[in-house]
Amino acid sequence: MIDPRLVELRERWAARSPGCEAAQWLGEVEKPWLKEGPLREQLDRLPLLYAEGEARLALVLQANDLAWKGETTAPGTLLISWDPWFEIHPGALSDTASRFHAVARQGAVAPGLRALVEDSRDHMKDRRREALPLVLTSGRAVFAFDCVFFPNLLPGGRLCDVLLPVVVLRQGPAICAVPPARFWPATLRARWEREAEGSP
Repeated sequence: MIDPRLVELRERWAARSPGCEAAQWLGEVEKPWLKEGPLREQLDRLPLLYAEGEARLALVLQANDLAWKGETTAPGTLLISWDPWFEIHPGALSDTASRFHAVARQGAVAPGLRALVEDSRDHMKDRRREALPLVLTSGRAVFAFDCVFFPNLLPGGRLCDVLLPVVVLRQGPAICAVPPARFWPATLRARWEREAEGSP
């Protein structure tokens, strides 16, 4: 059975309005200082992502400390998979994240992971989509995507948990984005808002 939060997310995303909401989404993340570079390229592709992207649940692998504080726009890396297992158990991506961090703490990092580990505090170099080694994923296809977190799109104005909705292109440019809170499943949005307020 597909996770009910993913079902609701897909229903909300499928009901999006053409054109006007895409412009609103872009307006919500537009900043006067975003004139060039990888982040600018990602923003320029938001209309494509809005038109053709699919909604999924992702897990935060790592993120700049500023994303957790909500002080400013900040980069991070998400784990995303198209394996049906994770549609039923999206939280199981946390096992992959735990294995990744365990390997990273060992110091001697395999070549396939070195770039992710070395860039753990600097995600603005490119908009990467990188397959994780199967040894970290229990043999399932899991990808690391660079992402940018905009406080005004997040319930509570900051990262409050590791599980969150994302819109991603399965084919084409390696881009993804967290959708505005109005698309979030109600229970997940409420949980983030409680966390932001410090409520139990």
